[in-house]
Amino acid sequence: MKWLALGVLFQILVDAVVGVRLLRLATRTRRLPETCLGVSTLLLGVFGYPLAIAARRGLGGSPEADGALLALGLALQNVACLALWIATWRVFRPEERSAALLVVVAIALLVVSVPGQAWSLGFADARSAGVFYWLGFAGRALAFVWSAAEAFRFWRMLRRRGSLGLADPVVTDRFRLWAIFCTAVAVGFGVFALAKLAGVNPGESAAVLAVTSAVGLVSGASLWMAFLPPRAYLDRVRSRTQVDAPARPA
Repeated sequence: MKWLALGVLFQILVDAVVGVRLLRLATRTRRLPETCLGVSTLLLGVFGYPLAIAARRGLGGSPEADGALLALGLALQNVACLALWIATWRVFRPEERSAALLVVVAIALLVVSVPGQAWSLGFADARSAGVFYWLGFAGRALAFVWSAAEAFRFWRMLRRRGSLGLADPVVTDRFRLWAIFCTAVAVGFGVFALAKLAGVNPGESAAVLAVTSAVGLVSGASLWMAFLPPRAYLDRVRSRTQVDAPARPA
């Protein structure tokens, strides 16, 4: 069963490298999107998600310790996804009040979920149940659904502009890769939810781990290519765009 975790480990490694790179970039640019994306990538992929896995596999050594690990993991995931909500808003719809209101609602869900579960059911034995847990789950999963939808929309718009020579092909492709990354993570959330609803412990199910590992390979590869693409890949993107572009009249 250990080999099934390769995709998960790959995703954690990529998140660590990309997250640090984004935060280093943010120290130079001092812009909110880079900061939020760096925080989101590190807290979710490197800390929050692994802690939740450890809790659900009973690695804490006792029901109380597993509960504490899960509570910490979910809290870090909530901060990460809160940062993603803010980044998506500021990148794609910074002037729209409806988008700002959506972010406020999402933040409310994420803020109340962990203390709400602690007050209502608690976290002993890595318990993942109850209204407050699922409110937090919705806030985390929908962050990636929204970011994927906005990135795909923007990618299509840039493709149309690129056919007229009005958009950089590398930037255009980066939005496509980000959309794939967010979609893969959203699929992972969906698989996890189905497993929970079926009464399966996602941390101990070989089937869930296999799907999660596949998702990790896709999301990790797309995130790496979006932020750390090799020169050969960039050359290919530029050359493909030149081939696809319509000939200009002399």
